[in-house]
Amino acid sequence: MSTAHHLSILDALCRANPACDRTRIIETTPLLDEGLLDSLQIVTLIGELESSLGCQIPLDEVLPDNFQHLTAIGALVDRCLPTNSAPSAT
Repeated sequence: MSTAHHLSILDALCRANPACDRTRIIETTPLLDEGLLDSLQIVTLIGELESSLGCQIPLDEVLPDNFQHLTAIGALVDRCLPTNSAPSAT
């Protein structure tokens, strides 16, 4: 996951849950287990990600495993981004 995506995902997470403390969330923080995301906040997060990153998250990708932590969300975003906007390997 690119640094830009990491920051965008963290921003989107904090918009979905204004009570989150971004200074305490790392890539592997268990978001669901720690109560940082619930089902309604996941729906809000999806909207935020689609708006800010231009990805389209299919309904069949809305699974708890894809929202466990920032790394999982980053992988989901990477899969759902249009191919022409994926970061290039340099």
